[in-house]
Amino acid sequence: MERKIIFEKKYYSAFNEYSDPVETENFLLYQVGDAFYYNGWLIGKHEQYFDIELSIAVQNAAMFYTGGCGTELKRSEIYVSLKGEMHGIEANNTFRYQYFAFDIKKNSKFHAYLNGIRERYALPHKSMQSREIREIAGKIISEFMEKEVCADFLDCLLGEIVLELFRNGKERRTLEINDKKQAALALRNYIDEHFLTLNTLTELSAYYGYSYGYLSGIFSEIAGVSLREYLLNKKMEYARDLLQEGKTVTETAETLSYGSIYNFSRAFRKYFGKSPRTCRCKKEVRRNR
Repeated sequence: MERKIIFEKKYYSAFNEYSDPVETENFLLYQVGDAFYYNGWLIGKHEQYFDIELSIAVQNAAMFYTGGCGTELKRSEIYVSLKGEMHGIEANNTFRYQYFAFDIKKNSKFHAYLNGIRERYALPHKSMQSREIREIAGKIISEFMEKEVCADFLDCLLGEIVLELFRNGKERRTLEINDKKQAALALRNYIDEHFLTLNTLTELSAYYGYSYGYLSGIFSEIAGVSLREYLLNKKMEYARDLLQEGKTVTETAETLSYGSIYNFSRAFRKYFGKSPRTCRCKKEVRRNR
């Protein structure tokens, strides 16, 4: 079973030869990584030493086991492991995942959430969906690419993760449909915040607890455009800015989470009436004249 480490940092001073954990105001971070396995993978049963360990499936799926109970972790899903559990992992295919593990300091303001998290992710409820945590995981890994890691920044990111874990699964219906303007504003703000990775608007329905058709009707009535049109506008205007700043078509398509350059180019051409390649570096050209 061949393993390709894309990125990995381990700080296990209490258990082996690795260095001290990364310490922030509220947390001790013991490991962070991004691994890719060819043709299968097996990690035997072992004890979880840290308060929280998160594993995020990036490509394909794997079986995660806790206490003999197996859960298939599919792409984009997150597996929550907790201190004292016996768990293992097995993949029969190529599998990529991101992971990090940390303790919450006992004197931390976040420690009060730990019991609630343990109750929420006790067997058999070990997996979850959270776009927020996936995005934060990417930020954490990116931070370790810097020459110096900012402990304050990590502290904020880990704090957001703890709150998201604690709140996940609770009632998400935060819209006051009595006030359609406020509802439309909330929908617009959600798209503004997530448009780079938002590929299906049914996510709004799952997030707020109302049918997509109902939310779309409210938004169209107040904003004068459909949710789909608003999302497309955000993506295309941002794409044009990226291209004019010198990004390639491939880079721009990836940034906007398009499945292929062809799909992005077709959407761009339909929206602007021209190829994305004609927009590249226009700002730079004008400045040089």
